[in-house]
Amino acid sequence: MVDDQIYDAVQKIVSEAGAELIDCRMFRSGNQQIVRCLVDYPGGGITVGACADINKRIVSFLEASEGIYSDGVVEINSPGLDRPLHTAADFLRVKERTVLLWLSKPISDSTYIEGILSDINEQGLHILFRQKTVIVPLDAIKVGKEKIEI
Repeated sequence: MVDDQIYDAVQKIVSEAGAELIDCRMFRSGNQQIVRCLVDYPGGGITVGACADINKRIVSFLEASEGIYSDGVVEINSPGLDRPLHTAADFLRVKERTVLLWLSKPISDSTYIEGILSDINEQGLHILFRQKTVIVPLDAIKVGKEKIEI
């Protein structure tokens, strides 16, 4: 499938640039094909220049791959402060901080949990929520974010 080929190439290009692919979506808007990606360095802090470099590499790949993705637009963005958390590695980066979780099924009678991430293991996230620790399996999380205090 073409989308799988593009995704694999994007993943490789981003990795070669020393960054990680947080999200990649491919879709049509009118007559244009769009590849929209969120990238960041493992420790955070990707720059506009690094995003531009990754963009150029992906565009070069697509142009060299005649017919695979013609007349397309490539958008490479930083996740910013509101970076979504999906994987165990994402959550490890914010251990001991406050996280916001929107769940696909209730845990402790709630589909929204705001609490301190105290641990991560094979059972899931251990969150201090309402003065007790609850375990949230990763597959129960629809959206996860770090709470940013300003």
